[in-house]
Amino acid sequence: MTFGIFSTSHWTGRLYRENKTALASIAAFISIATAVLFYYTPVGQIEDWQMVLSFVSAVALGASLYGFARLFAMEKEEERTVIGNFFKKIDTPIDVAKEVYAGGRRQVSTMPLVGRTVIFLGILVSMSYFTKLEDLEVVAVTAMVAILLTFGGTLWILGKRADRKEEQELARLAQSTEGT
Repeated sequence: MTFGIFSTSHWTGRLYRENKTALASIAAFISIATAVLFYYTPVGQIEDWQMVLSFVSAVALGASLYGFARLFAMEKEEERTVIGNFFKKIDTPIDVAKEVYAGGRRQVSTMPLVGRTVIFLGILVSMSYFTKLEDLEVVAVTAMVAILLTFGGTLWILGKRADRKEEQELARLAQSTEGT
């Protein structure tokens, strides 16, 4: 029911602005239809409090439709313009050289940072050796520490290597432009 209210929000908001009586009639119809559905659906004897609760729920549904339509109608033209501009920007193709590769500025590699962070996590996990560990737990912690330290060290080394390679490439490029 909530999905129905939100999926028709544009339509109900417009109806609230243009014809509140029609919207109130629709909300009342939905309340009555839901109450009838609640009344005739249960199998077996239904308690009085359950019947009252079902009718109150049906009325709350109809009232919420009207109340939410009022909220949806409060959308202003500026807000619709902002949303339209957002979707227009999404549909606009990007300039890969400018937006993805930072317009020629040097990219910062995150691999060394992530590697150091993973190594630090491995050291933190190894602190569990200072607690009472069972035999199988020692094996699990040792495996975890080894994996974290190996993975972190690999990321750190590969990141540094990539940084050095990029610096050498930039230096060669600078030398070649000075020579011409």
